[in-house]
Amino acid sequence: MELALLGADEYAKGLSRYIHLNPVRAELVETPAGYEWSSCRFFIGAKKPPHWLYRDFILGHFGDEASTAQKRYRSFVNAIANEAHGNPLNDVVSSTLLGSPEFIALIKDDFLSNQKPDKELPALNELVEKIPIR
Repeated sequence: MELALLGADEYAKGLSRYIHLNPVRAELVETPAGYEWSSCRFFIGAKKPPHWLYRDFILGHFGDEASTAQKRYRSFVNAIANEAHGNPLNDVVSSTLLGSPEFIALIKDDFLSNQKPDKELPALNELVEKIPIR
């Protein structure tokens, strides 16, 4: 299970970076932290975050100490700031799941293996193993 969660965590990091790079890709600013409506400034420690902004999940992947995690996150985001890269949401499976193949398999095995097809949940129907007709 740890391997599967690791894949999901990598997607979360990539998705956070993708979001923070949107204003750069749109050519609104030169750097991710330069966009006034972005939370990037709070993630990298350039500005004190509002009390409601939860950064721990993402920054926790970059270090235990806040200043170290913020510096590493800034490097992580800026490493590809000037490169073209794809949307991580393109890898969503059945309009529902985002993660490594191992994570998707874990969800299917642990949570969906006993599910019956449901016409009200088309995304679920794509994930549920179908019984072969003989």
